[in-house]
Amino acid sequence: MQARDNKSGKESFLVSAQGLRKAFGKNIVLDGLGFGAKKGESWIILGPSGEGKTVLFRCLLGFEDLDQGAVVVMGADISQESPKERQERFSKIGVVFQESCLFDYLTVAENVGFRLYGKDPEANNKVDSVLQMVGLTSAQGERYPWELSGGMKRRASIARAIIHQPDLLFMDEPTSGLDPVSSYHISHLLKQLIQELKTTAMIITHDLVSTRILADRVAFLKEGRVFWEGGNAELFQTQCPEVRNFVEKATLKF
Repeated sequence: MQARDNKSGKESFLVSAQGLRKAFGKNIVLDGLGFGAKKGESWIILGPSGEGKTVLFRCLLGFEDLDQGAVVVMGADISQESPKERQERFSKIGVVFQESCLFDYLTVAENVGFRLYGKDPEANNKVDSVLQMVGLTSAQGERYPWELSGGMKRRASIARAIIHQPDLLFMDEPTSGLDPVSSYHISHLLKQLIQELKTTAMIITHDLVSTRILADRVAFLKEGRVFWEGGNAELFQTQCPEVRNFVEKATLKF
């Protein structure tokens, strides 16, 4: 099956990748990759390790310069943004990193409210509210990250990402490193939050349990391109050999 890159106009998408090419030396990681996510959709970027998922994540956020192509977020080509425009864009985006990336010297509550303190007089109330949304108590908010379990740290990082009610939520392997039970609960928590906040979600993962719970649309990466694209149910029914082989091998792990 050939790669299926979306060529539709950028105006219909909240975020789109258009002909992305990114290489590190002679290693081509992204090779003409393209897709588009409409407002309110929950997208899973799926694929085996080493197929460029995390590099794509960094490109979508503007952390990596592109060799070719464009990333358009909320109608703007992010490579053409001024520092002020980039700051404004990030005020509408939430990010959950793979390793949670909490500041060890701050309490959980301070981590969650990091972007609000000194700017919002309601910061403390908003922190308490969002901690409750992700299933953490005020007492847990007074702890430091190193005092929490992996699942609690992930909940804290999700709380930090959604405290400003973002229009767009990026997540890199949000269940990575968690035990199966914690992974299941975090996936359902994310599903609930995405629906409540009415946000658009871009989720990088290789976790099929999370995919089944969270995905509206799935993009399967192979050889630096969107090799297959389809709906949640289609992923588990497709006869595409490469995708079917990945799904069957991943399923055997559970």
